[in-house]
Amino acid sequence: MVGWYKIEGLILSKIGVFSYFYFGLLDYVPFLLFFSLCLIAVYIFNHSKYAKKRKSGVAIGCKKISFIVYGTVFFAWFGVGLYDLIVHFYIQNLIPNEVEERLAFLTKPEIVAIEGFIRYSFSLFIPLFFLIKNRDIQSMVGLRSRYFNAKKSFLLYIFYLSALLISLYLISKISILPGSEKYSSLVSVFQDMRTKFPMFAYAYMTLMVILISFSKELLFRGFIYSCLRENIGIKYAFILQCLLFSLYHQNSDWLIFLITGIFLTLLYEQAKSIYLPIIVHGSLLFLTIILNI
Repeated sequence: MVGWYKIEGLILSKIGVFSYFYFGLLDYVPFLLFFSLCLIAVYIFNHSKYAKKRKSGVAIGCKKISFIVYGTVFFAWFGVGLYDLIVHFYIQNLIPNEVEERLAFLTKPEIVAIEGFIRYSFSLFIPLFFLIKNRDIQSMVGLRSRYFNAKKSFLLYIFYLSALLISLYLISKISILPGSEKYSSLVSVFQDMRTKFPMFAYAYMTLMVILISFSKELLFRGFIYSCLRENIGIKYAFILQCLLFSLYHQNSDWLIFLITGIFLTLLYEQAKSIYLPIIVHGSLLFLTIILNI
């Protein structure tokens, strides 16, 4: 992420090139710690007298969901770290001693755009691996849902998208917290590219909207929430998953992502499918970029 490059550029000579991996991992530490605590809580609950009998062949256990989440984070972290390392060696030869010029190069829209693409495309490797040819998991996350009503889906789409837009607009006006770093970064990249490469800018934005909405909804609503719901019930699963979604974006305005997670989880429960949350998430991100909320 752009914000870390200034810090990295100042102490890179003291820590070495692997600081790219180190700083990238720091972004995920709060999320991973809380997720690990959630897994411990689920394990304790499942071995207590309050444990409920689960449907065999449908629920994902703690081992499998931990592999999915940790694997997703690992691939996203490793992909971005490796890319940053390659860029570092490239600018080391191109710009040997000028720190300011290096930082300017690292924050160029093309460099940030490629990093964003790597982050979200790599984060899909593990989820897609488990989804391919596994109908039980496809059904659990809502990819094979039989509950589809065109009129109901359209009304849910309009209601939740409108509610999210209004809520996020109000939060952005009254919140004392800083704005969303990830979204503002995407907005700035899009605006910079639109002036230089208009067609490529819109193609990149469309691709990123699809990648971000699909990867995040699949991970949080599809896998994490569904697993927690099967193990500890809807109420606790709802709370923990929304907190996890907020912590995953801990470098941004956590309140915005907490509200977004609440609305999208409610939609996931009502729609009985992962497709509608993906579409609403993508539409929200698209409008956020265009309107720059």
